[in-house]
Amino acid sequence: MTGQTIEAEGVEAGSPPGVRVDWRIPQPRPGLAGAVDRFFGPGRSRRENLTETAAHLLVLALLAAYVIRQAGGENWSVVEVVVTAVIAVDLVGGVLTNATNPAKRWYHRPGRRNPRLGFVAAHLAYPVVVALLPAAGADLAWLVANAALLVAAAVVIEFAAVEVKRLLAVALYLAAVLINLTWLPVAAAYAWFPLFFYLKLLVCFLVPEAPLVRANLTGSAREQR
Repeated sequence: MTGQTIEAEGVEAGSPPGVRVDWRIPQPRPGLAGAVDRFFGPGRSRRENLTETAAHLLVLALLAAYVIRQAGGENWSVVEVVVTAVIAVDLVGGVLTNATNPAKRWYHRPGRRNPRLGFVAAHLAYPVVVALLPAAGADLAWLVANAALLVAAAVVIEFAAVEVKRLLAVALYLAAVLINLTWLPVAAAYAWFPLFFYLKLLVCFLVPEAPLVRANLTGSAREQR
């Protein structure tokens, strides 16, 4: 295989009819586009970009409607509105991006264990920010508990045998959400936060899902479609 792909031998047989697993990673593009590739995963197709954009807009619109409905007549400050919007955009985008084939290939290529845990650890800034927002209704106990939940769950998933990673991720996601709903409640307008936060990191990011493509799709066609 030429220099057009990384780990070119990563095509697997034995998939369902019309489907194959393809772990091949296209080379990141040069310049600024390459920086984007290294963040989202190289080789994103037009179809993937369009689908994710449409889904992102739909979910954000529904989430905005939920927050507005739950906030009722509360007077949020400009800072609270802006910060909440930034968090929502990132978490929704993170859930969707980390569910794509390019992200799965890129973040689960060999040698990515420590950077994955570092990526998760960087997201501890989110509970800190939420705990500082009066509109969220969180406190120090909520912050400490969610930080502990995230770190413990991430370590368990990352070092678990591959056969049980997905099962553990889903189980720990459900546990974290239910713990928040039962013992760590926040304002109703912020009840969505743990659902999106743990979904992005535990299920979408840490689990090495197989990148599925159509069986008749070549590497170059995959990048162009």
